[in-house]
Amino acid sequence: MKRNERRVDLGADVLPLLYDVARHMRTRADQMARAHGTTRAQWLILLRVEQRVTAGGRRRQIVTRYDDFRPVEGVLLPHKVTLTTDGRVEQQMIMEKIETNPEITRETFTRPQAAAAKEKS
Repeated sequence: MKRNERRVDLGADVLPLLYDVARHMRTRADQMARAHGTTRAQWLILLRVEQRVTAGGRRRQIVTRYDDFRPVEGVLLPHKVTLTTDGRVEQQMIMEKIETNPEITRETFTRPQAAAAKEKS
C-alpha cells in the first residue's frame, strides 16, 4: 500500500459521510422552506414539479412552480402557480382567494343557454 492510500471500511467510513450529507441537505431544505413560509415537506413537494417530454423528437423542460403560500383554514396553499416551458413563462395563475369546501348546487353544472342553443342548431 502506498503512503497516501488508505483502505476504506464501508461500514465505518461511508455511512457517517452519508449521514452528514443528508443532514446538510435537510438543513438547506429547512432554510429554503422557511424563506417560502412552508415546512420542509411542503417546500420539497409543492415548490416545483418538473417534467421532461419529447415533442417531435425535441426534449422540452416543463416546470410548474408554486409560490406565495398563505394559510387557508390552517393549511398553507399556494396562491401563485407558474408554468414554464424551456425557461419561458407560458402561464401564470394568481389566486386572490381560495375557498375550501364551497356549497355546490345543481345550477353549478347547468350548461349556459348559449351553449345549449348551439347544440340544438
